[in-house]
Amino acid sequence: MIKDRRFISLAVLALMIVSFGVVSPARASLGEPVQEAPTSWWWYVGQTPAQVETLISSKNARLVSLRVQSASPLPFDVALVQNTGTYNKAWWWYYGMTQQELENYYTANDARLISVEPYVVGGTTYFAAIMLHNVGADYSAWWWYYGLTAAEIQSHLTANKARLIDLRQYTSGGSTVYGVVMVPNTGSSQSGWWWYYGITPAQIQTNLTTNNA
Repeated sequence: MIKDRRFISLAVLALMIVSFGVVSPARASLGEPVQEAPTSWWWYVGQTPAQVETLISSKNARLVSLRVQSASPLPFDVALVQNTGTYNKAWWWYYGMTQQELENYYTANDARLISVEPYVVGGTTYFAAIMLHNVGADYSAWWWYYGLTAAEIQSHLTANKARLIDLRQYTSGGSTVYGVVMVPNTGSSQSGWWWYYGITPAQIQTNLTTNNA
């Protein structure tokens, strides 16, 4: 079990998917289209960047989740799926990027972020991120922000008519702030969803039950 308390007690993103059988396969509900087909998958904790690269290569896999354990040194907690069949996608991952460098990469790759992890070293914010080629069934309008308070996140959600697909807590300048990725919650991409922060595991379970989520 990954014992990263950020996952459960401080920042929780809950998305309702009533049944995989009724979700449009073109909907990017969780960062990419939902699929029913089984595939091989793996998760690891405390991996160096070199170890992550080895996992990707040896398993012919791609990352679907990326967490920074600590800023220095820089170990990652990762989840991967086999990058074959209907799960095969053009994708990239980066770490140690400034905001401008990350923007340069997703622009050059014609990509969108599905996972972004801000972390601060020596007062400078860097990013680790996963991005997908933003074409075909994977295409979506999207936005990303960092250094936000919870109230600022809600303002962007309202202004963009959007929902979160990624929510990360980190500390900057002594304050708790968040990095987020969001997509439109309109048309075929619309889904019932909720987001919470600062709640306990018991509260998570209660909300899951209450929301049928």
